Amino acid sequence: MVKLIDKVKKISIVTIILAVLGGIALIAQPEACQKYLSLFIGIAFVAVGLTGIAVSLLGNKSYLLMTLSVLILIGGVIICVMYKPITSLIIMVIGIFMIVSGVTDFFTSLKVLGGNRFFGILSMLLSVLTAVFGFIAVFHSYSVQASLIQFLGVALLVYAVLDIIAFIEVKTLVRKVKKAVDEAENADQEIETTGEIIE
Repeated sequence: MVKLIDKVKKISIVTIILAVLGGIALIAQPEACQKYLSLFIGIAFVAVGLTGIAVSLLGNKSYLLMTLSVLILIGGVIICVMYKPITSLIIMVIGIFMIVSGVTDFFTSLKVLGGNRFFGILSMLLSVLTAVFGFIAVFHSYSVQASLIQFLGVALLVYAVLDIIAFIEVKTLVRKVKKAVDEAENADQEIETTGEIIE
């Protein structure tokens, strides 16, 4: 059990470091991060496409595999070359989802308003904010890209802080459990028995 907890702690330290570094990079250089992430995804698609084409030509002779591999290859090249319009399109889709969600939540908040005034008003305000952010994302997707990437950086830093807190709590809990186990073992060793059964 102790070995498992040690492994989890080591993984947690790695994720904290990666989250902090990634968060700082996303906040400081959103454009460069967007470019390199798109290139990484595009190159991965190209590699998968080329592998599929090679397998299809050398052994499998499958037209379906060849077609899918060519489409993946083309998609990878498009992602590498046209990452900004693709990111804008994704932001627009997210914006449309936010608008629909905001409108739906607004009507739900009207029903909640009758039962609980505080939560109804809070839900109404959040639904309006969601819809407003959705409209901004749809109609200003190019200008929102850098801000959205920076927001993801802030989210990664928040995740790192929460992970640090969890790491400290787990470490403290492990110490308490280990101390309790040691005390229980010491107490067992101090008890002397005569071997007689008491009825």
